[in-house]
Amino acid sequence: GYRTAYDVRKGEFDDGRQARVNMMDFRIGDETRSWFRDAWPLIERFNREGGYRLCPDSLLLPESMKRGTGFTITHRWVNLAWGYCPTNIPQWKDKYKVAFALLDCQTLRPVRLFIDPQAEPSEWLQGKPVTYRFEGKAEGVKRGRYIWAVGLVDTTQGNAIGLRLAAKGDYTPEGWLKLQETTLR
Repeated sequence: GYRTAYDVRKGEFDDGRQARVNMMDFRIGDETRSWFRDAWPLIERFNREGGYRLCPDSLLLPESMKRGTGFTITHRWVNLAWGYCPTNIPQWKDKYKVAFALLDCQTLRPVRLFIDPQAEPSEWLQGKPVTYRFEGKAEGVKRGRYIWAVGLVDTTQGNAIGLRLAAKGDYTPEGWLKLQETTLR
């Protein structure tokens, strides 16, 4: 039977969703015009549901630590959208990593970073949370009070925040999601 332009775009949309694409290609041409003319609701739907939206949904952090001793952070991640974050392609391999920061309570700047090498954003698929257990050591930081924070850092840019999280919460100007206070004894 006859297929409308919307039917064609809907088929492409459904294929993209199944393949977990994280973007739509709207380069100039007849196809692009067709998307905007005939299938605008699908573009709006992609804006609501598509791409990737990475978010920690469970975090267990130490409320206090003793200098020079080990600690454990248990963290679980979800992707709230149906696209996947392509950190498994050669160009992005190990570029974006989960990092926990001890923030100075006054400046809100990281005093010490802990990067979890196990956490892999490309594995975080919608509806399939992934849990990690990170073992760290509280060293190289003065005794005192700090704020735990989490972010996805860009290891090629001095471990600055590279991808913004999709979590609601209180963020520092640099993009760290503030979590809870901790004391280092």
